[in-house]
Amino acid sequence: MGSHSFYTVFEHTADVGIEVTAGSREEMFEHAALAMIDLMFESVPDGATETRIVMVVGEKPDELLIAWLNELIYIYCVERLVFTSFSEVKLTESMFMVRAHGERIDLDKHAMEMEIKAATYHGFSIEADGDGFKARIIFDV
Repeated sequence: MGSHSFYTVFEHTADVGIEVTAGSREEMFEHAALAMIDLMFESVPDGATETRIVMVVGEKPDELLIAWLNELIYIYCVERLVFTSFSEVKLTESMFMVRAHGERIDLDKHAMEMEIKAATYHGFSIEADGDGFKARIIFDV
């Protein structure tokens, strides 16, 4: 490490976590997306002016949830498009695909509450219980 006088290193925690419950693995993906969107914005459009097929792949089923959330963050960052409903869900061991419905965000009308940079594997877990599934996800903000 360098020893310059113009900077110092300090530790900083910049994250927020959610716990999501769902009756099925497919529903868990939807609930996690909606929870993340709710964290990001004070309010979002109710309608759906745009529909898109969103697909992610992974080597393990648990990787798909993180990949899905990060794909939604990417789509928002690039296109300002936010999805608020989902249909035609397909989930396998290595692929998640859904028809996502949403609108472009106008930040003059829909104030951002929290900028989420990424869903992380730090503290990430998915557990099955008698009622379905519970996922813990920590976001880098």
